[in-house]
Amino acid sequence: MKTLFPSFIFLCALSLLFSCKKEDVTTPVPVKEWHSVAPMPTSRYNFGLVECNGFLYAVGGYNTDGLHNVEAYDPSTNSWQPKAKMPTARGYLVVATVSNKIYAIGGISGSNLNDITYENVTEEYDPATNKWTKKAPFPAPYAYNRPLV
Repeated sequence: MKTLFPSFIFLCALSLLFSCKKEDVTTPVPVKEWHSVAPMPTSRYNFGLVECNGFLYAVGGYNTDGLHNVEAYDPSTNSWQPKAKMPTARGYLVVATVSNKIYAIGGISGSNLNDITYENVTEEYDPATNKWTKKAPFPAPYAYNRPLV
């Protein structure tokens, strides 16, 4: 067994050496550039952004207060379209796409930092029907909007 081990290591090293393909360092890497697209109709910050069915959806956020606004960007036409408003206005939310539906989860609402409410709502948006549906609130380690005792 001792005499086979060094030969085995040598054969493995040779196979690795000859199986590796040498990269052609002269091939240029294609450069992709940023470019501007149509501006979002509603200026906002701390909104959710998600892709669903080839469209980008801007969901909720803040400008002077929490927003219900939802807008979809169509890259094929370089345009934004308003969609059904989200039932619970909020920013700092999480959005995700699952099975061609968009989920808006959590966030905060309120008109300023001295008057905020932590939201544990979950709402589902169906792009096919342009409708929102409330879902079960996500479980939180403590009750939101109540003092911790």
